[in-house]
Parts: sequence; structure tokens; C-alpha cells
Amino acid sequence: MALEEAGLSITDVELVTLGNPDMPTALANGSIDAAFASAPFWNMPVEDGTAVSLWTTPTGTSGTGVIYGGDFAGSELAQKFFTALTRGAQDLQGDDRYTDENLAIIGAATGQTAEQVAAVPLYRWLPDLAPLPEQLAAMQRMWMELGAIVSTDPIPEADYVDATFAQNS
Repeated sequence: MALEEAGLSITDVELVTLGNPDMPTALANGSIDAAFASAPFWNMPVEDGTAVSLWTTPTGTSGTGVIYGGDFAGSELAQKFFTALTRGAQDLQGDDRYTDENLAIIGAATGQTAEQVAAVPLYRWLPDLAPLPEQLAAMQRMWMELGAIVSTDPIPEADYVDATFAQNS
């Protein structure tokens, strides 16, 4: 999406595989010219003046998904697990993301202080964690354009997207 907004395609850039923790250093020493990193790694070089933020994931876009293995997907626990995930997503909507209680919970789970968690922009999730077929189809087209998916016909979204768990949460 970011490339498309700039009039570029995936073939206009050279992809370099780096872990998020390595991206700020690579930007600082000139090893890479740009990065798509998750927090807190994208804001570190912005805060120290090494980089500028050019783009952010639009509201209503998801950078994550839930994938189950076959045995678990068919178990009675699968829906319960997904429902628990949606409860967490709902607890982190809007300004509630930054309540003292939520900052303490996230901090304890990630080994950070509440202040450290509050300093990093938290991600947004759809409250029902529903899959986004159009976004997934766009990603599939991009990987096909890059040659990472070798197929002349895209796989129909209905073949790989199941919204049942979100609908039942």
C-alpha cells in the first residue's frame, strides 16, 4: 500500500531481510534507505533524527491475522481462544489502550514498564478481529508480481479466508 501510494511497485525496490531490532542501526549507518518496521523500532530512528516517518498503516488495515492448524481449528477450544482474543482487542480500542490497567498488563507481558509501553504507539485491531479479504487479495497480487507466488491465477479469497470465528465471537 505504501509503495502504491508513492507510485511504485514491489519490483521498484530491493527487498532486504532484516529483523526489526536491526532496522534502526541499518538506517543510521546507511545500509538501507527505508524500512517497514513495527513499534518500537520504527519510532526509534524517528526520535533520534536518523529517519522520518513517511507512511503509517491506514486505519482499518490489519498487519496480523489468526491462523489455526487443522486439528485445533476443528476443536471446541478454537472458538473459545478466538473469542478471548477478540475480548483483548476490544479492551484495547481507542483511548482505553492507554489506561493504567492495560499499560500494566502489557508491560508485565512484555518485560517493560508502563511508562515504556505508553511511549510507544500501540497498534490498532478490529474489535472482532475479522479477516480482511480485500487486503489479503492485494497482498497476494503483490507477491505474484514479485514472483514469490508462481501462479497465473490468484487463489480466490473464499478458498483461504474463513470469517466464521469472528462472526461467532
